[in-house]
Amino acid sequence: KSVNSTGDNISHSKNCTKCFDVDRLEDSKFVSWALLGGKDSYDNYGMGAGNEFSYENVFIGEQAAHIYFSSVVLSSHHVYYSYNCHGCSKLFGCVGLRNKQYCIFNKQYSKEEYEALVPKIIDHMSNMPYADEKGKVYTFGEFFPFELSPFYYNETIAQEYFPLTKEKAMDQGYGWRDPEERNYTVDVPANSLLDHIADADDSVIGKVIECAHKGTCNE
Repeated sequence: KSVNSTGDNISHSKNCTKCFDVDRLEDSKFVSWALLGGKDSYDNYGMGAGNEFSYENVFIGEQAAHIYFSSVVLSSHHVYYSYNCHGCSKLFGCVGLRNKQYCIFNKQYSKEEYEALVPKIIDHMSNMPYADEKGKVYTFGEFFPFELSPFYYNETIAQEYFPLTKEKAMDQGYGWRDPEERNYTVDVPANSLLDHIADADDSVIGKVIECAHKGTCNE
């Protein structure tokens, strides 16, 4: 029940390009996991009900609009470069705020001060952009740099969707965590596992089960 859309697992949607796992989404592109409706959004992963006019975000909750380059922002609008803010409006570069408005870097401003300062910050970000160790430039309009992520590439779901070797991940500027060396003695070979857990008895508890790939995988 979708029209003019491409991607996978799309329902009750229209005009969606390269969208995945979406329902009741309209006029959007590069959106994944938006199952409760939304519209006019681009490059988002995880959208709650009623989202609209949002760009380059990760997990923005219900009734959020005009959210840009942010993560975990719920019931808010006109929010830029912020993280874990709920019930807010007119934020720039804020973290962990609740029911606030006209804040920059978590500092409260008047409406007039906010509207005067934000354009200056945007100009500064555009004229003197941040560059990471690989030389990738992050001007205003880009999501946070990879090197600011608290997670390593091979610890995230990205490794499941787009598996990379350590060398390729680091070449692209991602972090990588090498597995801790553990010299376990295997108790249960992988090829001896039963087909269903319901068929197993308590003897398997506390046993070391062999990796099916003999430890050569990136999982």
